[in-house]
Amino acid sequence: MASDTGAGPVEFLVAAPGQLDDVLTVLDEAAAWLQSRAVAQWPPRFEPSWVQGAVGRGEVWLVLVGETISATVTLDVADQRLDEGPVIVVSRYELPLAATP
Repeated sequence: MASDTGAGPVEFLVAAPGQLDDVLTVLDEAAAWLQSRAVAQWPPRFEPSWVQGAVGRGEVWLVLVGETISATVTLDVADQRLDEGPVIVVSRYELPLAATP
């Protein structure tokens, strides 16, 4: 799926097992962003084993804005915490809106 924004086209691509490091980078950046704001929602770093299964099952997408990986989206159909159905987790890291000198 693709859409165009002022920053370039937005694409959702299923993460391949070889892109595990890209997924972890986004998750770790989002975790650091949360922790910098004193939000203890996520661990400081994600272990590869925590997301390998979801990547292998095709449940994780990388979101590209132009050429930049800007977010991940995970559809966790195995999560039993909620009775309403699958859980969707979106993680992103903050992109600068304007370059600063």
